[in-house]
Amino acid sequence: VLGSTILWADLDNRYVWIVIVTTAAFGAIGWVDDYRKVVRKDTRGLPARWKYLWQSVAALACTVLLFTTAVTPEETTLYVPFFKDVAWSMGWLFVPFSYFVIVGSSNAVNLTDGLDGLAIMPTVMVATGLGVIAYLAGHVEFADYLNIAYLSGTGELVVFCGAIAGAGLGFLWFNTYPAMIFMGDVGALALGAALGVVAVITRHEIVLFIMGGIFVLETLSDYSGELFQTNRTACVSYGADSPPLRIKRLARTARDCSVLDYHGDAGVVWPRHIEVTVS
Repeated sequence: VLGSTILWADLDNRYVWIVIVTTAAFGAIGWVDDYRKVVRKDTRGLPARWKYLWQSVAALACTVLLFTTAVTPEETTLYVPFFKDVAWSMGWLFVPFSYFVIVGSSNAVNLTDGLDGLAIMPTVMVATGLGVIAYLAGHVEFADYLNIAYLSGTGELVVFCGAIAGAGLGFLWFNTYPAMIFMGDVGALALGAALGVVAVITRHEIVLFIMGGIFVLETLSDYSGELFQTNRTACVSYGADSPPLRIKRLARTARDCSVLDYHGDAGVVWPRHIEVTVS
């Protein structure tokens, strides 16, 4: 992705360098995690607190740069799709909001990367959609006709989004069952951050949330599974005399817990409904 972008994109465009550096930074974080797991045989990889720390540093650097170099008010305005006149000039709130989008999308793609090809195909489709949006937003006549914000220079991100789509399809050929290669954190974190930063630059964060619905559902599914495990551990620690309220919370969580992604590679299958018996 980075190689194709450097070869074919206009390197005088500031947006091109922002997406290149941000993608490389998140890829480096994932590379450290994969290196520890694969080479050093450390199953923990990069501890979560360090991973989030460096993700935060990279995302904040990106968002602060976008905020300080913004030329027009449209570059820091939040637009709501389907409503032509709904727009919010965010001001300095642009920084924390964009930080959440970039870090959130990066981790969402990483959580979705469970089974062969599960994360890469939605990434290809979302990148293609964002590429179309980037071209339209960077074309003054199309932007005016479609009544979307005109953002000069975003059209060059089509090259970057096209590189993601092309590389993703090539990767998918070798990642489908039985997979010969795997994405790992180095790919998932980088691609997720790439989608997030393109959505921020083109001012279509809410559209990313809609197009990347599978990433959102997988994140919520993973969180619900973690919530169930946490509640179960907390309940069992009380022994046979668990408080009734906590028992009810555990049963309700187990009843409502529906995990979308089953980890077939590990031989573990989550049932849709989990029956809990408390003695």
